[in-house]
Amino acid sequence: MESEDAGVVKNARFEQMAKRDRERKQVIEKNQRERQNKSEHEGIDYFESMFDKKVCDVENRLNSMQPSDISQLQEQFTSIAKDLQELQKYFTSSTIFLNDHKIKTCQNVINQLLLKSDETKSRLMPKKKFGFKNKSVAKSSKADVAVLKVDDISKESSKKEFQWTDSNKRCEVLKFSDEKVNNQDLTFKEMENCVIYIFGHSGSLQMSKLKNCLILCGAVSRSVFADNCENCVFAFACQQLRLHSSQMCNIYIHVTSRAIIEDCKYINFAPNTYKYENYNEDIKKSGLDLNVNNWEDVGDFNWLSTDKQSPHWNKIKEDERITDWSDFIENFIKTHEICT
Repeated sequence: MESEDAGVVKNARFEQMAKRDRERKQVIEKNQRERQNKSEHEGIDYFESMFDKKVCDVENRLNSMQPSDISQLQEQFTSIAKDLQELQKYFTSSTIFLNDHKIKTCQNVINQLLLKSDETKSRLMPKKKFGFKNKSVAKSSKADVAVLKVDDISKESSKKEFQWTDSNKRCEVLKFSDEKVNNQDLTFKEMENCVIYIFGHSGSLQMSKLKNCLILCGAVSRSVFADNCENCVFAFACQQLRLHSSQMCNIYIHVTSRAIIEDCKYINFAPNTYKYENYNEDIKKSGLDLNVNNWEDVGDFNWLSTDKQSPHWNKIKEDERITDWSDFIENFIKTHEICT
């Protein structure tokens, strides 16, 4: 009888100790969750504060820029480009605790700053245009020149259409050497069945309405923007990629921030394997980091679910990726009947 009573008391004490242990663990887990939530909130608040500060600093510098010595302007734009690159890196490293809406909003802010920087540079440092003088045109007198108003010049300039680097080409092989490419903003429009080689390190790359094209590019210091492209193959290294309204494209990419797609379908990604003789040297000159490649971190603005990957893009299987680019280019040219 005494042994039974002792057993009951022992079991009661054991249950009491187990209960206390469970309660202690619950308190610890609760405290951990509270600290984690507090840490995340503090992280988001700190990010927003620093992000806004960096954005305002770049905006103020762009707004305050005035016509000046070319070398001085170039130095200012180089500094701004470096700050924008650092801002992109800071944002990318913070996406781990940001929701999709915040990611989209901040990326749009950075894209707008990049666009504003390019527009300001084009306004203050316009590219020289080459042309032949018409000798038959009579020289304007000093009186005529004096009558010409600044407003009239501005109106005439505003009427000029955007000048694409190249456009409206069919079944051609186009090559752009580093002398024409380095630090320049390249733009291509309405190409079909073309192969485009781009050597050197460009500032930015914009492509629109490309169909059945192969784009083989070196380093792009800032952004690559493409829209309305169909059945194309791209290979390049860049800081960021924005792809809009495109379909059935294979992209071999080295990207130091993130690739963003919107209104796209059947887009496939793989790490960039295309190289040429001075590729690594061009990468260094562009300021890109070969050790950072977020090729598989793709954001889809039409797919906000965090549980499942967007159905609009996929990774190219390893056994289906291009390894012999010379052979692929040769077959591509034959298949699309491109003149060489």
